[in-house]
Amino acid sequence: MEDFKMALKKDSQTSKNRNNKQSNSLKIGTIGLDAIITCDALVDDNGSCIAVIIRDGPQHFIQATIKSCGIVLPVEAKAIACLEVVKRAVFNGWHRVVIFGDCKVVMDSINSDEAAPWSIAHVINRIKDCCCSLLEVKFVFFSRQFNVSAYLSCRSGRQCKVKEEVTLSSISKFVLGSCKQEDFSPWFLT
Repeated sequence: MEDFKMALKKDSQTSKNRNNKQSNSLKIGTIGLDAIITCDALVDDNGSCIAVIIRDGPQHFIQATIKSCGIVLPVEAKAIACLEVVKRAVFNGWHRVVIFGDCKVVMDSINSDEAAPWSIAHVINRIKDCCCSLLEVKFVFFSRQFNVSAYLSCRSGRQCKVKEEVTLSSISKFVLGSCKQEDFSPWFLT
């Protein structure tokens, strides 16, 4: 936890002075993707925190971002995390992304032509609108056991009471260790 707090303090100071736009030249080997992104959200009595973990390869970490999103329902926080991912992809000029999340209701709603549950319909509709700017986007459900880095980032963000967006560009041992545990190969086997 101390490792995370030190990275949080260092990166919150440097990210204010840095241009937020990432290089749009990321390519994931022969897969032809611009980014693999995992996201998660955690809600407690004091609010919620979302985390976005960006990779340019199945195990190559680029950036972790955590952000407070106020007091919302847990499923809504998960949908907001997916919206944040899509907005980042559009902003960065990425055209082909795969987004992993551990909320089946949200992933199924995004991938479906059916109306989303009322509690997240407004967020799902914004996600679908933003996706029109991307050439190829895939939303994949995977269980929490595979979404370790995003989950731990959320948990630490809540424990540190993050109020504004914090970008962790210098990787902490805690995020790096969890990134290496996540195995994306089943989704990219041909």
